[in-house]
Amino acid sequence: MFDVLAHPIREKIIRVLGEFGSLTYSELREKVGVEETGKFNYHLNKISPFIEKKGKLYSLNEEGYKLYNFLRLKEELGVKYISVVEPTRLSRIGIAFCQCHGEASKFLNLEDLSLELSKLENIAAVEIFGNICSPENIQMVKKWVKKNLLDGLIIVGCSPEVHKGLSDFLSTIDIPYEIVNVLEGCIRVNKSSPKEAFEKVRCMINGAIQAVNFKPKFSKKSVRIPKSVAVIGGGISGLIVAKYMALMGFETYLIEREYTLGGRIMNWSSIYGVSDCASCVIAETLSEVLELKNLRIFTNSEVTHISGAIGNFQLVVKSNPKYVNPERCLLCGRCVEICPVEKRDERFLGLTARKAIFLPPLTAYPKVAVIDVQNIQHCLLCRRCEEVCPAKAINFDLKPTEDILRVGAIVIATGCENYHGELLKRFKHRSIMDVITNYELEGLLSPDGPTKGVVLKPSDKTHPKKIAVIQCVNEGICSKYCCTLARKYYEVLKREDPNVDVRIFFDEDRIPANPPLGDVRGLPVYIVKNLRVENGPKVLGDGFEWDCDLVVLNAGEDPRKRITELKSLINFSTTNDGFLNPDTLPFGIFACGSITGPKTYRELIYDAQSTALKIASLFIKEEVVVEEKGILLDEDKCGVCGLCNSVCPFNAVKLSEGRVLIDQFNCKSCGLCVSTCPTGALRLSSTSKEELIAFIDEYSKAFFKPKILVLACANCGYPAFVDAGVKGIEYSANVFTLKIPCAGLVDSELIVYALNKGFDGVLVVGCRKDSCRYGLGAELAGKKIENFQLFEKYFKGRVRVSHLSAVEGRLFAKTVEDFICDLKGGL
Repeated sequence: MFDVLAHPIREKIIRVLGEFGSLTYSELREKVGVEETGKFNYHLNKISPFIEKKGKLYSLNEEGYKLYNFLRLKEELGVKYISVVEPTRLSRIGIAFCQCHGEASKFLNLEDLSLELSKLENIAAVEIFGNICSPENIQMVKKWVKKNLLDGLIIVGCSPEVHKGLSDFLSTIDIPYEIVNVLEGCIRVNKSSPKEAFEKVRCMINGAIQAVNFKPKFSKKSVRIPKSVAVIGGGISGLIVAKYMALMGFETYLIEREYTLGGRIMNWSSIYGVSDCASCVIAETLSEVLELKNLRIFTNSEVTHISGAIGNFQLVVKSNPKYVNPERCLLCGRCVEICPVEKRDERFLGLTARKAIFLPPLTAYPKVAVIDVQNIQHCLLCRRCEEVCPAKAINFDLKPTEDILRVGAIVIATGCENYHGELLKRFKHRSIMDVITNYELEGLLSPDGPTKGVVLKPSDKTHPKKIAVIQCVNEGICSKYCCTLARKYYEVLKREDPNVDVRIFFDEDRIPANPPLGDVRGLPVYIVKNLRVENGPKVLGDGFEWDCDLVVLNAGEDPRKRITELKSLINFSTTNDGFLNPDTLPFGIFACGSITGPKTYRELIYDAQSTALKIASLFIKEEVVVEEKGILLDEDKCGVCGLCNSVCPFNAVKLSEGRVLIDQFNCKSCGLCVSTCPTGALRLSSTSKEELIAFIDEYSKAFFKPKILVLACANCGYPAFVDAGVKGIEYSANVFTLKIPCAGLVDSELIVYALNKGFDGVLVVGCRKDSCRYGLGAELAGKKIENFQLFEKYFKGRVRVSHLSAVEGRLFAKTVEDFICDLKGGL
């Protein structure tokens, strides 16, 4: 059905056959009104599942008549693109101008503009404030709104993405509002064109005045908060959060995917400046945690589904069988002795082997023999360990179990993985035996390691005399702890052998912004251009060469796998570096630890403690007031065609007993279903099509040419637009930018409407590949526009898609300028 509704020619073929019955090819093409045979055949082929051909006659089959009746229903409902809902028609709109520390008032004549706007219908008050972002002015604006009995608000100033004070203020008002971003969107980027800029500002404000009438007023409800929390991740951050939540008397669940708690720090030899034994630090924390009665621990478990909302979250926890009963296991090691399977122990560079069943470190929890599930098929056939176990602790007949947890809040503390990217290959990791990572060096330094804490060359098991430590082996992201590690390695290796030559290297082209270089001050540091490693091993650079015995690659962290897993469970955005942005999580879900960005050990502890306090402050309240957002469904207009269900990437739209049901928790408000719905029965509660149309109507009145409309996604495209303003990168005033939740929300009708209203070009700006918070939004937008250009030859060259990150303001400015230049050439 989607193929039919994707283009008006296909819809018309269905309508013609439904009205006239059987027609020959020539009759059908004539009534549809398509002259080109190839074009007509293409569309006819696309809807072949709904058509049958008998001899030379074409007619609808059973499914085709169902679709025809659906199209008639759509027509009877009178559904039109720009009239899904009637505007609220606010009667007392207020306009608040921010002088932005004088920057706006110097560029614009705010007094004349205020006088002009105050004469408009439904404008009840216009006021100029010094700086709305400041706390004192925020209170003044609140009093002004109350005093004038406003039912709508327009704020003319800067972007909430830049100034947190404005963002915090907006979260406290309960009337519809629009933000007119004249500072970053006009004043700073159109300084050389004051006349055009003033006209642009006037259009922007008038657009907001019209659009605020379509802004939904979110309904609110009070929610009771159960005093329970689920912590996902049992590393040091998760342990600290769980410990403090349980100590404060709250019911706490700690869920860890690995066999034991502790995370990656369990594999480290020491924590510089904290303890000479990393596992001892974890063991001490574990001993405190295990004494808490209101804490339940899941290991070898994973969260497979999250639903609900603040105060009523539900988690499905799948616990994989451990096959060894921790209450019976004696840690005697007889199972390990009898096991015939040996495999390379990657943690220790393959210098030692381990069995398919092995004993964890003495400080680990739970203290129980571990069976590697990668070998489970062999184990099920072998079962020799099961036979020799004196305590009968091994049972290979166990199956996975599921628990459903109902909690008031959730903490994401999954951590990251060790970096395994292309830079390791560049520096010959794995291809040269004596090139190792910092994680592998930690294994060698560990007293439990294969060399009992003595560093030996993997190639010949001899003591290295010259050791190179290469810094910043990551994708341009400062790990924050690598410089501390370099100092630790220098001191530890010198303590072991005072004569060892340890040198620390930085690639001149790969030093990230603001690295903590103070941690390596006083050490033998070399900054080399075009740094590389070759056989020997030897460290090379432009005009530099040093033969050494061992190379240590100080690698950082990689969040990508964890982020991908988490995005299948909950909705959030990532930072420019690819880490989880905790400010974008649903209300009641928190995040801490390295998943939100690189941190030192002390920063991990402080972050976890701070998160525990945030949750406690929430739990102190008996109830919280929340806004109900998401997708709104008009059941009177819904034909239950199922298109929304088929395009939703989050399985948030369900079909049940002839009705469409929206799961508001799983719904991410991307708008893909809205842009697909043929009857206009679905709309976003945050941004409606009518809002966008209102802006387009007013923007189109600007006198300059060529004029382009930019539809920028909220996650990356719009921040890139703001970034250009923050950096003061100038571009033409001919550019009008609208923020949309996701590039996937854009459909052909919106583009055609803008072009028909007088815009010379439309630019859709979405996220870069793999950065879209909704998964495929930017990609789908590209496909839609590609198909649109294919059939709408009149608009070819006037519609483009661009993919940017949030910090690419300079590229945003270049993209719109290039577009304008191309359009000028075609006018």
